[in-house]
Amino acid sequence: EQVRLAPAHYGSINRVAIATLPLFAVLVYLLYEAVIRPKQPIYKVKGDDDAIIEEAWEQTPPLIPLFDMVIVFLVIEGISMLLWTYTIIFIPRRRRLMQSYLDMGESSLGNVMIDESINHHRSNVCCRNRIIYGHVEYTHPDSLDQIQKRVRLYQPYAREKVTILRIQHRPFSGQPKTDIIIDILASEAAR
Repeated sequence: EQVRLAPAHYGSINRVAIATLPLFAVLVYLLYEAVIRPKQPIYKVKGDDDAIIEEAWEQTPPLIPLFDMVIVFLVIEGISMLLWTYTIIFIPRRRRLMQSYLDMGESSLGNVMIDESINHHRSNVCCRNRIIYGHVEYTHPDSLDQIQKRVRLYQPYAREKVTILRIQHRPFSGQPKTDIIIDILASEAAR
């Protein structure tokens, strides 16, 4: 049962591109406003007669202050950079990490327990896809010590004697194999 990720992550990039289109539209509008600003009557006033300035001001449509344009631009740029950084750096790394569990993982048997205290608190928050947390418990590969670790689960029930995968030379990296497979298949379906 070999699960492989596709080499590209175009689905995530396309989603971010589509999600940032409204932000891009706002920036285009602000650029348009900045370009037509010098053509407004208030900027063509010659002299310092108050009556001429008052008449030009009345003919000028409402203007967005330049400082507000700069603030909006910086906020949009910050949001865009966060989205692109997450999409280009963190999503591929996470997918490679999940795949490395299946490719190079060492297996052992362990138990999966649902953490009701965390899940009860999170269920009070209104969210469509509730994230379920639990603990895996397995034996350390070099000793007889029991390791208990909090993990994200995709199957919302406790399980005994399931396959726990660990990354080589990282004995505290245990994850339930079925949850890893579900995670990888879900990321492929999201593309």
